[in-house]
Amino acid sequence: MIDVAVIGAGLGGLATALYCARGGLDVQVFERGGVAGGFACTWTRGPYTFEGSLHALDAVGVGQPNRQILDELGVSDALELLTPAEVRNEVWPDGRQLVVPRGRDALIAFVAEEFGCRIDGLLDRAQHVHEASHASLRHGGRAPGLHGLTRLTGGDLLREHVTSAGARTLLGGIASWQGAPVDRIAALNLLLLLHGYHVLGGRVPRGGSASLVRALVSELERLGGRVHLGRPVTGVTVSRRRVTGIEVGGEPIRCRHVVAAIAPQVLVQDLLPARAVPSAFAARLRGLTASGSLLRLTAGVSEDPGLPYETLIRGPRGPLSGLAVTARHVVDPSAAPPGTGVLSVSTPWPAGDSLTRERKAQLTDLLIDTTERALGVSLRPRLTHTELAHPGTFARFAGVPGGSVFGHPPLVGQTGGRALGASTPIPHLWMAGAWVFPGPGQTASLISGRLAAHRILQACGQPAGVNAPASR
Repeated sequence: MIDVAVIGAGLGGLATALYCARGGLDVQVFERGGVAGGFACTWTRGPYTFEGSLHALDAVGVGQPNRQILDELGVSDALELLTPAEVRNEVWPDGRQLVVPRGRDALIAFVAEEFGCRIDGLLDRAQHVHEASHASLRHGGRAPGLHGLTRLTGGDLLREHVTSAGARTLLGGIASWQGAPVDRIAALNLLLLLHGYHVLGGRVPRGGSASLVRALVSELERLGGRVHLGRPVTGVTVSRRRVTGIEVGGEPIRCRHVVAAIAPQVLVQDLLPARAVPSAFAARLRGLTASGSLLRLTAGVSEDPGLPYETLIRGPRGPLSGLAVTARHVVDPSAAPPGTGVLSVSTPWPAGDSLTRERKAQLTDLLIDTTERALGVSLRPRLTHTELAHPGTFARFAGVPGGSVFGHPPLVGQTGGRALGASTPIPHLWMAGAWVFPGPGQTASLISGRLAAHRILQACGQPAGVNAPASR
């Protein structure tokens, strides 16, 4: 019998496993795919390396809140974290091009000059929320006094603090990094984004998110854990109303605890016996809104087009609802040979939408044409590789329903105390990942693993949970 079986080797599953292993537990991770990492992946096409994760890690600089997570996991020294020059560039429908700076003072000065308003109060509140939230996470719980911010939208918050409509548009744009408009995500999460990215700044691992995954797997294996690739879990066994093990390809494996670091819908519909799922839990899952998907074009270019690291092209442009253009090689030169480049062009798209080959070709042309017009660059003569990911791609690759790429986004009504969290109503069954702890991208998944491991270690007789000194 093993102590902990983790289903899914995404960042949430790997973090859970590693925290548990550091607590002295025997941990095994089972992954349906041939590589670990989930959406935190890279792949190569010829000389180019493409990145599956869209943005940077937030607040992981030395002394910043999320650096603690990397330090606790023992992977900080294995990563070279690179810093983009600015948060992003923006192209507005009226032709304006804005360079959004990183850092509190620079951002305050920029907004004052460009839009004629002050945002000191908003950033003060963002810093307080970020610090309070992380202080609470260190104790495995939720931050007191922040509950009201899960009932307000980010748009409500901006209207309260920011007098300029243009400045509200600018600051609210980062909500898209959590998969929903600013008038739908919770104010709490907008504040976390503003402080984590705009003030503290994001960092990009050299070599892409796969370098983070490799570091996590290496450290887990050093501590005696193991990741089994190409080993899909086909069932979770329940006896006397508590989890007792898993089945992998028909083989029963007994374990004391199971962590589902996968979409909860898949857990409930495909892996658990129907009789074992409490009706209230199933109803709660049905009531949560899953994120939409994306169209994402990746391209290798034979000549660097001179674009900034990340550009947000605002406004409806035909069937496209804004575009995010990322030139990864600008920050991470390992992504492409000198003088060349790699681009990704992403736009929101309905989950579950099925695309024919002809439609994919049309949309590829549309994404290229729209990017060329909006940014004033010529890409087609330089393109040496293109491929389009769509909802079906994400569904097949990551096993997520409909190809949803942001899990359950932090909408009002499903974040903070209303998010699913690590616990389930079935004893010894836990959850981790973006579906159960909505927040800023990769770091939220890592934090979800910390929360799940904290509860597991406590259930195994370690009251201090992940806060105890590592036993290995």
